[in-house]
Amino acid sequence: MLVRSGYKAFLDDGTDESLNRWENLQELKTVAQEYDGLDGTEALSAFLEEVALVSDVDALNDDAVGPALLTLHAAKGLEFPVVFMVGMEDGLFPHSRSKDDPEQMEEERRLAYVGVTRAKDRLYLTHTFKRTIYGREEVSTPSPFLSDIPPELVDVQNKRSSFLGRSQSRSRTPAYRRRSSSSSSGSGYQEQTRRKRPLEPEAPEARSVGSGKFKRGERVKHAKFGEGTVIDVKTQNDDEEVTVAFPGQGVKRLLTSFAPLEKISV
Repeated sequence: MLVRSGYKAFLDDGTDESLNRWENLQELKTVAQEYDGLDGTEALSAFLEEVALVSDVDALNDDAVGPALLTLHAAKGLEFPVVFMVGMEDGLFPHSRSKDDPEQMEEERRLAYVGVTRAKDRLYLTHTFKRTIYGREEVSTPSPFLSDIPPELVDVQNKRSSFLGRSQSRSRTPAYRRRSSSSSSGSGYQEQTRRKRPLEPEAPEARSVGSGKFKRGERVKHAKFGEGTVIDVKTQNDDEEVTVAFPGQGVKRLLTSFAPLEKISV
């Protein structure tokens, strides 16, 4: 439907905004798939209730009893006794495309500070151990912003999901280290509760930029922008983000699943 309606082609302009919109559409599709098992009207009603684009800040009532669901941008200037910041995972917050851009990283760090300082009495920061992103299940890594918080201010309440082979609660700050290959089977991490500051878990091995379809320096052709030269290639979520310099059009960042590129033989 996205292709037949022409909306995909309409978004294909190589800007960060268009990439964000395309990723939002992929996430919308992922959410819709969760309702496949429900019947007709019930499925549609539940789906629309979840994805309704209504901000609680527009109808915020100080006397109301219950949580307000807000974006970090919408929360600026507001304060609450208790705040929950969810999705504190590397790749989500900060976004995967910001990690190689120092200015974008600092902007997201400032936004994280905005969220943290909205809490007057108590702040909860949560992250998952596994998340479905664009229809694929992936193991999550905690946001690097979490390590900016002084450890003496943090009380970790860690409830592990059953996919790691166990479920447990803990109130002491954990540290993680990678198990050796000879260790017994399990989550792949073991806890050392004597340490105060959490150690970063090992990040998943990044694929080389040369392992994908496109390489730096190659000549490519785009249906809208014409011919250009590849100046950078990144892989994310089994997709390739290709940065191309198009003469007269400027530099564009394109997802190959979204904006197909054709190699030009030299």
